[in-house]
Formats: sequence, C-alpha cells, structure tokens
Amino acid sequence: MARLLEALLASCDAVPLAAGPAVGSLRAAASVVVVASARVLEVALALAAPVIVALWLTDLALGMIARDAPQVPVYFVALPAKGLLAVGVMLLGIGALDHALTTDLPTVDRARAPLARGLGLKATHDAGAGPDARGNGC
Repeated sequence: MARLLEALLASCDAVPLAAGPAVGSLRAAASVVVVASARVLEVALALAAPVIVALWLTDLALGMIARDAPQVPVYFVALPAKGLLAVGVMLLGIGALDHALTTDLPTVDRARAPLARGLGLKATHDAGAGPDARGNGC
C-alpha cells in the first residue's frame, strides 16, 4: 500500500494536478500522436507485406494445382505448407524488424523529449544523452 501511495505522489510531482497544458503543447502532442500512429501503421504493413505476398502466391499456385489435378487433396497440403511458409518468411523478415527498431526508436526518443518539455513534464534524461542515473538507458 505504501508503494502505491509513493507512486501516486511521484505522479503528482511529475504532472501537477492544477497545471494544465497550454494550447500549443496540446497541438504539439496531437501532432506527435498522429505522426507516430502513421509510422506504426507504415512499419506494420512493411513487416506484414512479405508474408501476405508469399501466402497469396502460394494460394495462386495451389489453385492452379487444384484446377489441373482435381484428385490431389490440395486443402490438406495447403494448411501446413502455408503455415510453414508464413513462419519461414517471418523469420527472414526479422532482419527488417531489427533495422526498423534500431533506426526508428532513437527518432521517437528524440521527438518525445520536446513534447515532454512542452507539456511541462519532468524528463528523466535528455534524448540521446545515454543512460540515466540508474544506468538502464530509460
């Protein structure tokens, strides 16, 4: 219970109850949210696109096989084949995820610091300054 109260008091120190954000800082916050949301959708589609294309091409090939050889039980072959293909393509896409995380997260951290200052929040450290006093880089 004591830790809960300490956390509540610390949150009131970081964001005072009586002080509201200025109109300009709300516009900045809305702009950051819109840009971040668009970037998240862009990265998600970029990561999912190879799997979607590979599965579509697999369906196309299996459809041609089913049309040419109706005796072959394509449905029973397609389920495990598509599952393995999706996992395989996703494993190959891990490199893209690594690249996206190493290039985009520092950008997000640099964009977050001015927003925190504009909203009147206390920042634990400046963006790009390295690890904080706890040594964990947060």
